[in-house]
Amino acid sequence: QFTPVIDLLSSPSITAAAQSKSMIDLCGDTLSGSVQNFIEILSENRRLPLLPQISQQFDRLRAAHEKAVDVEVISARQLDAAQQQQLSEALSAKLARKVNMQVRLDHNLLGGAVIRAGDTVIDGSIRGRLTKLAESLNS
Repeated sequence: QFTPVIDLLSSPSITAAAQSKSMIDLCGDTLSGSVQNFIEILSENRRLPLLPQISQQFDRLRAAHEKAVDVEVISARQLDAAQQQQLSEALSAKLARKVNMQVRLDHNLLGGAVIRAGDTVIDGSIRGRLTKLAESLNS
């Protein structure tokens, strides 16, 4: 999704000053002075194309500092607000972190849900159970 911008900003034919000015102009007034300075330093060192990775790493470090974790819940059916709240509280207690939960639907699961929190995957879907059953029968 960032490919055209990265290609433009990594071009050796564009000066560092032009790169940083383009990036700052692209973002408009949403950037603080310190972020603008950071972009200029990245540009001077030809590291501006690494900005998406730097942003991802910053988000991970901030979440670790805040003791928060992003959790993706993939459910076969729509969860109402009470179910989402109950699931969020249970995951928060289990993971000992604040949970930032994103819920999406996947009717291919047949029933149940799959929960992804960092490297942890909890597969409580019927499709997952059927897959495990088929593997054990084939063994």
